[in-house]
Amino acid sequence: MDHLVVSLVVEGHITEQLWSSDSVGASFEDLQFTLGQGPGPDALRTSQTAVEHDVRAWGATRWPTLVPAMAHLPIGAMFCLPLALGGISVGVLTALRASPGPMSGQETDDALGLAAALTL
Repeated sequence: MDHLVVSLVVEGHITEQLWSSDSVGASFEDLQFTLGQGPGPDALRTSQTAVEHDVRAWGATRWPTLVPAMAHLPIGAMFCLPLALGGISVGVLTALRASPGPMSGQETDDALGLAAALTL
């Protein structure tokens, strides 16, 4: 992954950025918050991981406002994992990669492990 962001739930459905690895991640999270759409809000709403392996090919159909707004950011794939304690959502871990494509098995294991550690 090229960029990581951790956001916490505020008021049950809105997230506030707690930490970002860099300005690209921070800018992406700001766009999701401002526009109210993207994999982060989806993960929070459904309590399931939201994935877009190829943002330029498919993302605009899922998030028609977000994808054009983030065109200046070097993001090809997005992965958002909900941070939850039982049925209570506490935040979202967002992992971004410049190149499109799915996570490898090891990357998936690492992301799930990080999400679990952050939740605790």
